[in-house]
Amino acid sequence: MSHKIKIRDNVMYATSPIINEDDIADFVSNMNVYKWEGETNALGGKPPGCLTYDSATSLPEETAHSYPVKEVQLGSLKISDWGMSILIPCLLRSSNLVTLNLSSNDLTNDSAKILAKCLKYLPKLVSLNLSNNLINSDGANEIIEEFFSPKFTSKRGFSPGEKHIDTNFHLNSQAKNAIKNMHTNIRELDLSDNYLGPSVLLKLSQIISKDNNEKIKLYIKNSQLSDSNLSNFFEKCTHIQSLNLSENGIGSSLFSKHMEILFKSQLNLKELHLSNICFDKNGTNKQVDGNELLKHMVNQLNEAPNLSILSFANNRVNDHGFSFFCEFLKKNKNNITAIDFSNNQISNMNELSEALKNNETLKMINLSNNRITDGSLKHFCYDTLSSNISITELSLSNNDLTDFSCAYLADALTMQCKIVERSIKLKAQLQSGETSSTMELTLRTEQVGIKDDLSGQDELHHAHTLPSGHLHAWEEFPEIDSQKSTSNSSEDSSVPVHLAKAKKTNFKNDHSQMINKLKELITNRHNEQHNFFSCIGIPSLNRATETSKLLFLQEKRRNLIYNKNDDFYHSCDSFSLNCFKGLKYLNISGCPINTQGLTLLINSFNMPYCPLEFLDVSSSASDLMDATHQAFASLITEKKSKFEKNDNFHFEHLPLTVRGVAPTLIPLNDSEDNTDGDSIESEWWNYKQGD
Repeated sequence: MSHKIKIRDNVMYATSPIINEDDIADFVSNMNVYKWEGETNALGGKPPGCLTYDSATSLPEETAHSYPVKEVQLGSLKISDWGMSILIPCLLRSSNLVTLNLSSNDLTNDSAKILAKCLKYLPKLVSLNLSNNLINSDGANEIIEEFFSPKFTSKRGFSPGEKHIDTNFHLNSQAKNAIKNMHTNIRELDLSDNYLGPSVLLKLSQIISKDNNEKIKLYIKNSQLSDSNLSNFFEKCTHIQSLNLSENGIGSSLFSKHMEILFKSQLNLKELHLSNICFDKNGTNKQVDGNELLKHMVNQLNEAPNLSILSFANNRVNDHGFSFFCEFLKKNKNNITAIDFSNNQISNMNELSEALKNNETLKMINLSNNRITDGSLKHFCYDTLSSNISITELSLSNNDLTDFSCAYLADALTMQCKIVERSIKLKAQLQSGETSSTMELTLRTEQVGIKDDLSGQDELHHAHTLPSGHLHAWEEFPEIDSQKSTSNSSEDSSVPVHLAKAKKTNFKNDHSQMINKLKELITNRHNEQHNFFSCIGIPSLNRATETSKLLFLQEKRRNLIYNKNDDFYHSCDSFSLNCFKGLKYLNISGCPINTQGLTLLINSFNMPYCPLEFLDVSSSASDLMDATHQAFASLITEKKSKFEKNDNFHFEHLPLTVRGVAPTLIPLNDSEDNTDGDSIESEWWNYKQGD
């Protein structure tokens, strides 16, 4: 009989979108009779499903051998309290468990309290996700008390000889991060989208204020929190690295004081989410000025030198409020790499453009669902995006952008292509010794007056000049290894011919291995399993909230594209810059863009050394011509073919994944429960003619 719950590569997961108590009982029964390697007895004679409140607290660790489970992914399955009680024996037998994901189920306080009593038998657990359930403060407080217990934390450890969990098949970045957390002393608790209340903040203040060396990732968005106990929580819980308080009514008159305490206390804070906080504790909108809240927060950002990710979406921020943040970026040294100001009232990008002239840190910009127009984007494209190749992601969906914006974006990408070309020429001249010490400065100066003539733009065609202040893109050129130039002249005359040939062969083999390694890295993120646009195909997120899905996708792109690019870029300086730098992800979905605008983008994508790899134009104008569909299909196929055939360090073409240009309507079950057959979108991933 085929079970709906299985174990593969040390991961327990479901093969069906819904499971019931009988499915869980069948699995537990099968686990009890199956003899794992080294196992001699079962669960002390306890039948599955008969675990009581008391039995969960009295089971000795030596009763039986552990199951080979290090990760449990059972989210979005509508598991009830009864189903959870049946599953508990399996969890108790999984003493090596690292990650436990029970999000988006129907678990109440009863399940939370039983699970809390089981945590003492899971000493290696570092990631617990109970978000989007029916848990209130009583159950959450018991979870917090046991999960952050000093006795519990002292047992946590990871033997250097133990095998890492292979989690590639289920694609959950949270689970993959849990392995990293074990080695970096980080614990992660997600209680978002439950009925918690302010008492949870008080419990957190009492429990994790204890002095320890562990960092904490805490997610409690949409948990009916208010400003009660907030100051005490910020002041005492000083080990927090990631904090999500979004969708809670904390935007009160005390917000300024709370931000001051937060940033002075949380010196390790790297990630902060404060989206949708302009409402009161009853959930009704109140006239809280999002601009003032943002101003209060910005005034304290100097106290957070390690802050990397900041979300302030859906807080009614307009141009005036956004200017406070842009001024901070412009005048203060910071480590912010990703910002999310989506769902606000921002229309002017000029302030952001000015702030990024000398900023090489910010990579991900989300300004979707604002009031940005063609005119505002034009200044940003020509003054910033065209030369700042540190910006890797730009999300502008559902703004009032037309074909003109496509022209501006196309020109900016073309300018980035030229930066890569010039960097290649410069490195070649430096390696051959044909350049003087002033060559780089000369090339920088020449770059300042470049004008492009993009054919096919017709009335949208326009000339442009890069501003003189945009020289920082050239500072991305890697250092040239001096040993490469000195070894040839001194050794060639003394090394025998056969040894010289062998050395050259080994050198070529090393180069080939490096090239293939990069190809594998880039190809992997274009596989169907890595969908950076949607959570379809990830069962644990089938019933997750839209906010949770968005954060998951952002983290996924950050880990699998930008962070990996940075690691590879710093370890090898031989490849063309477009492999690692430049705009990689562009989202202009939901904008009134037509065939002409997409044609301009296609022309820029076909330029040598274009860095873009992911484009989202879904839900755009529906009257696209068949020629546009064909052009995208041909472009995707051609770029992939050229990428695969490339055998040197300079990649003129990278793979391209496109979402949104569909020849036909494709039914996609991406509603909240992912089982709605009427959910239809015009979407397309890597459509290829003839495939």
